[in-house]
Amino acid sequence: MSNERQSVSDTVRWLSFPRQAYPNLYLNEQRIGQRFRGYLGSISEFNESVERSSGANASAAALFLQAGIQRSRGGATEIAYDLADPLAQVLVLRAYLATVGELHTDARSAPVTDFVLARGRGGLIRPHEAADSLLWQEGGISPDVVTEIAAEQARQAAIGTGDHPEPLYWPTYTNTARGLVVSLLGRASLVGTDVRSWLGIEMTYCIFGQKIRDWPSWTLLSPLHVWVEPPGRANWG
Repeated sequence: MSNERQSVSDTVRWLSFPRQAYPNLYLNEQRIGQRFRGYLGSISEFNESVERSSGANASAAALFLQAGIQRSRGGATEIAYDLADPLAQVLVLRAYLATVGELHTDARSAPVTDFVLARGRGGLIRPHEAADSLLWQEGGISPDVVTEIAAEQARQAAIGTGDHPEPLYWPTYTNTARGLVVSLLGRASLVGTDVRSWLGIEMTYCIFGQKIRDWPSWTLLSPLHVWVEPPGRANWG
């Protein structure tokens, strides 16, 4: 990308987000579209200010690396996105929020309704096993906390299903450096993945969304995007 002024779309295409490094486990397309459009003016203004500065290549690369978005190395496949792609929207929004200080890295101390990024070893629990999955014990989650999470999962499922008893939400947890973070993933919104293939596999989870509630021992996020990183490939940004 040259130092002349480029559009946000051109910047996105130039960066080429590597799909291999960030498997797309969950993407709430409707919510991310709403959030992205709400911030689009600010993102465009910021992008143009970066590109007017000297060394736009380095500046733009540093912006995305700081947010934890890493260009592929070696033989990894790169796929370029335009801003009509929800995955491009979530990555650009995440990069912008991190750069302007509106994306918190400590979910436990972040204010409610603020955007949060959570990294750490975690797991994905089947909806019907929210109260008694062995993965909770393997992840070091106490029974009392599991009871609270299962109760919240059941409450959310009742709201989402009305009279139908089928649970809709897969609890996803992340043991961050500052405590436990949990998201409830809507089964109908799990995109492009067989979630069962991730069960019981040690992964680094990254949850990007809005904090909606705190409990004494864990916090709950409403996720916009959740992706996982294979062991040994975690990018801590």
